[in-house]
Formats: sequence, structure tokens, C-alpha cells
Amino acid sequence: MTIDLIHEAGDWPQNIAQIAEDVEEKLFAHFGLETSSFETTILLTNDMHIQKLNQEFRDKNKATDVLSWPAFEFDRAIGEAPKLPAIDEGPFDATLGDIALSLETCQKDADGKNFDHHISHLILHGFLHLLGYDHEYDSDAVIMEALEVEILKTMFIDNPYKET
Repeated sequence: MTIDLIHEAGDWPQNIAQIAEDVEEKLFAHFGLETSSFETTILLTNDMHIQKLNQEFRDKNKATDVLSWPAFEFDRAIGEAPKLPAIDEGPFDATLGDIALSLETCQKDADGKNFDHHISHLILHGFLHLLGYDHEYDSDAVIMEALEVEILKTMFIDNPYKET
């Protein structure tokens, strides 16, 4: 996979590119997908810009930690995982979509957690949205969160949903 990082604003960790690559490697291994078949862009920005994006695309006038724009729609029924096509069925060998992260909100939400682990979780969360996962309904959130926990565990990252 080609990950294009656009560093627009903020003092992001120097290893942010490695974090993104590690996340995509574990995610795609989980699904048995070839990472070389995809490309995506991750915008590293601030609260002011992500608030504008959130307003424009989601009609929510507030900053958020992560936004994503999938390039494809996958078949998915509420309470079920998306049906990802096989590589040779397409739509792969293309742009998977785009992700944006806001440094200020990520830092605030990390709240004492290991920041690299928190960013790994948010990048994974964004990638799962690009693959058709959602958390709009409780039944979908259960599926998506369980998958996040499972993949993060392969990276030796604790369950981000566990109360501390």
C-alpha cells in the first residue's frame, strides 16, 4: 500500500509514517489482502481544519479526532461485517480513500494513554471505515470495536475501550 502523508499542521510524532504502515500491515494481514493493491492519503491537521471538514461532510460543527472518506461502498447489512470482494474482483488496485486526523483532539482524547498507541487505534479506525465498517448502529459498533481490539492486540496495544 502506498500511504501519502500530508503534514498540514501540528507537531506529530516523528514516527507517524511507521505507525501508519504498521497499522495497515496488521489490518491487511488480518483480511488476507495484499497491501500493494491500495493507496490512501492521511491528512495530519489541526482542530480548526478538521472542524471545517466535519461541518462540510458530516454537518457537525465541531472538531473530531478522525474522519474518513471511503472511495468505495461495500455491501453491508446493519449488524454484519462488510462483504469485501476478492482482490481479483476489484475495486482494488485503486485508491482506498482518505483519512484526516486532528492533533489537538487526538492529544486531548489520549488523556494519559500512550500517544503512539492512541494514534495507531485512530488510524486503524479510519482504515476500517475505508473498508466499509461503521458504528452508526450499536450492532455495527460491536463488530467494529471487536475487530479494532483484535487487530490492536497483534500490535501489543491494549484494548482502547477498556475502562481504566
